[in-house]
Amino acid sequence: MDRARALESEYGLLDVTVHAGYAYADVPWLGLGFSAAADVRYRDSADAAVADLAAYAEPLIGEFARELPPPAEAFADALSDPGLVAIADTGDNINGGSPGDGTWLLRLALDHPEVPILGTLWDPEAAAAAHRAGVGATVALELGGHSGPSSGTPVRVEATVRALTDGTFVNTGPMATGARVDMGDAAVIRIGAIDLVLQSTPVQPNDPDLFRSLGLDPSAYRIAMLKGAAAIRAGWSPVADRFVDAATPGPCDADLARLPLTH
Repeated sequence: MDRARALESEYGLLDVTVHAGYAYADVPWLGLGFSAAADVRYRDSADAAVADLAAYAEPLIGEFARELPPPAEAFADALSDPGLVAIADTGDNINGGSPGDGTWLLRLALDHPEVPILGTLWDPEAAAAAHRAGVGATVALELGGHSGPSSGTPVRVEATVRALTDGTFVNTGPMATGARVDMGDAAVIRIGAIDLVLQSTPVQPNDPDLFRSLGLDPSAYRIAMLKGAAAIRAGWSPVADRFVDAATPGPCDADLARLPLTH
């Protein structure tokens, strides 16, 4: 971007833009790209600036690649920290189009039921079962993993229903401040020291108020499993001691080689 700004001045252009690309669009031209806006009289300058920026970026392509740790490694890293660690469930990034019912991190959490862990899961049937049972009831559930193979398989649990709401709350954090959010009938279930918010409508937990609206204080937990990638950071930075990105499978898989791209 610094180079793009410099080229605007150098060539006298209205704008030079870097397009990061969108790896999840199955089209041939999904990669890094550039554009320039200029008065029609300076079209040659615009073309030259774009060519300059492309030549500048080409040897840097390898530096843009980032390999994320697999779920088990990311979870172990989070467990090693005494503070609150937010694990980004990147493959199940709801804002990116993922369903929100992936069970990869949940299975790892259930191996450590004594650790205070927080998370969400889109599972309308489980949420409805919790509402039917009522607060304080013990329910047997098959959680998540309903959308397809990349979501993992359903997890069987016995859980206690801790709280029930209509799933509405208002964001007070920096993302969509003041917006009214509706995740449908919601429930908090507890398995050991793990508190899981069941959603009837998938909502990415960009704002910790999602949990506070159900009576949960995020700062009381060691790990927050967040189904998102980038948008979670603004709201959670004041709460979490650090972030760990996990290369979980899913429609937004960070390991692009696992995606069925054909074009």
